[in-house]
Amino acid sequence: MANITCGNCKLTHSSVEQVRNCYAIQAQDPTSVTPSQAAAAQRHSEEDAVFARIAANEARAEAAERAPQERYDAARRYAENETASKLIDAAAEKRAAKGVRFAPTEPMFESEEEQAAAHAKFDRILGGARVQTSKPRVVVASKTAAPAPVAVGNRNAEGMTIPGFYKVGAIVWKVTPARTSNRTFGHQLKVVEGAPEFEYRGLASRFVPADAPKLTLEDAKEFGHTHGYCMICGRLLTAEDSVAAGIGPICAGKL
Repeated sequence: MANITCGNCKLTHSSVEQVRNCYAIQAQDPTSVTPSQAAAAQRHSEEDAVFARIAANEARAEAAERAPQERYDAARRYAENETASKLIDAAAEKRAAKGVRFAPTEPMFESEEEQAAAHAKFDRILGGARVQTSKPRVVVASKTAAPAPVAVGNRNAEGMTIPGFYKVGAIVWKVTPARTSNRTFGHQLKVVEGAPEFEYRGLASRFVPADAPKLTLEDAKEFGHTHGYCMICGRLLTAEDSVAAGIGPICAGKL
C-alpha cells in the first residue's frame, strides 16, 4: 500500500483516488476545514496562549525588578521630608509583613519581645497611641469667604426682579414670583376693549431694567380715570369713591 502525501490536507493517503477526493471536497465547499487545518489552528491557539503567559510572566518579572529601584528613588527624593519618609517606611513595612502574614506554617513573630518591638516601631512610624512622638506642624491657609450677594436696584440678592409693578418708558410691567423657584416673571400690560390684561412675556429681568422705577399711584389713577378699570386687579370700577379716585382702596394700598 502506497503512502501519498496530500498537498491539500498535508496528510498521507493510501491511493491517488483518496487524494483526488480530498481536493474534490475542498473544491465543492471552500469553507470546509480539513483535519490538518483544524489541527494547525488548534496548535496556533495553544502557541498563542503559551506566548501570552510568557509575556505576562516577563512583565511581572520586570515590574518586580523595577519596584526596588522605584522605592529607592522615592526614598531618596523625599529623604528631607520627614512625613513622606515615614509614609514610605510604613509602606515598606507593610509589604514586608504581607510576605509572612498569610504563611500558615511560619509565625509572624518568633517571640513576644519581637512582637512588642515591632509594635513600638510601627507606633513611632504611624504616630500610634503607645508612643507619642512630635508631629510636624501643619499650617492651614486661611480662606477668604466669598462676599454675600447684595440687592441692587429692583433686583434681589439672587439677581431676580422684585415682584411688583414697574413702568419702563410707556410700558407697564407686572412682575410675579414663580411657584417652585426664586425666579420672577414679567407680564406686559395690554388694553383690550378698555380693560387691562397682563400678557406673559418671560423672565422679568429680560424686560425690566435694574433701575426701572416702580409704578406710581398717580399713574394707576390716570389709567382708571381714562378706561374706567382698575389697572392693578383689572376689575370695572363701580363704587363712587373708586370711580372718583380711579383705583380701589385695596389696590391703592399695593402701590
